[in-house]
Amino acid sequence: MKLQTSNNKTNILIIIIGIMAAYNILQTKGIKTDVSAYNKKIDLIQKEIDSVQVLNKQLNIQIANIDTEIDKVDGDIGRVTKNITIIKNQTNEKIDAVNEFTFSDLAKFFSDRYDAREDSSAGHNSTPQNPNR
Repeated sequence: MKLQTSNNKTNILIIIIGIMAAYNILQTKGIKTDVSAYNKKIDLIQKEIDSVQVLNKQLNIQIANIDTEIDKVDGDIGRVTKNITIIKNQTNEKIDAVNEFTFSDLAKFFSDRYDAREDSSAGHNSTPQNPNR
C-alpha cells in the first residue's frame, strides 16, 4: 500500500505540474508585445533627435558669426580707445604749451589771431547792417 500512495503522490504532483505548465502556456499567449508601436515611438524620437541636431548646427553657425562680429567690434573699440588716447595726449601737450605762455605771449597770440580774422572778414563786409538806418 505504501507503493500505491507514493505513486498517487507522484501522479498528483505530475498532474499539478501539468496544470501549471498549461496555465503558464495559456498566460504567455495572452501577453502580446506591440513591437510596431514601439518601433513607431522610436522613429518619432529619432526624428526629434535629428531635428534638434539640425537646430544645434544652425545655432553653432550663428554663434560663430556673432563671435566674428564681436571680434570686429572689439577691434573697433581698441582703435577708438587708441585714438582717444592720442587726442588726449595731444590736448595735454597743447594745454602744457599754453600753460608756458606768459601774459604778453597770450596777448600777442589772441591779438594776432583776431586781427587776422577781422582782416579776412573785412573784405566780405560781415558786419550786420541795420535796415532801419
